[in-house]
Amino acid sequence: MFAQRGVGRDAPHGADEPAGHRPARRTFGADAPRLSRERAKDPYSRGEIAGYLALCDAQPTPARRLRASVLVSLSAGAGLVGQDLKGVAGPDVVARSGGVVVCVSAGPRPRVVPVLARYHDRLLCASDYAGKGLLVGGTSTSRRNVTMPLTASLSGGRDLPRLDIARLRATW
Repeated sequence: MFAQRGVGRDAPHGADEPAGHRPARRTFGADAPRLSRERAKDPYSRGEIAGYLALCDAQPTPARRLRASVLVSLSAGAGLVGQDLKGVAGPDVVARSGGVVVCVSAGPRPRVVPVLARYHDRLLCASDYAGKGLLVGGTSTSRRNVTMPLTASLSGGRDLPRLDIARLRATW
């Protein structure tokens, strides 16, 4: 049996908290703030999204234009993030009964996600271009950091902040 120093029946707040919280409670006392695990980012404005889409359209090659466009469209238009993005292929973007959905099979939660209407044309065009290939790029769903090269190419100018996938998701 193991005993943790400072925790026990006589400790003011020990037994009912997870072990990871105890050191902070000892350091800061009973008034230590309880922080939530999820910290939502501020969403991008419509003007900022328009600026990023303009940067997507200004990329040097058609493949890069479509991949950058897919990154913005799937994140801001469907709320997808890293693990979800790396597994989306051309056939996963489907036009159904007046809308477009993305079938997410990679990542921890397979699901079908609707896409906001303003991103339909971009996603359908990219899906046609990619064929059966992956939309964000590469050839393997096990690759890492699929968004980093694209976000670096979309870091644009003084008037746009650095592209942040979590903020794009919050925009959805």
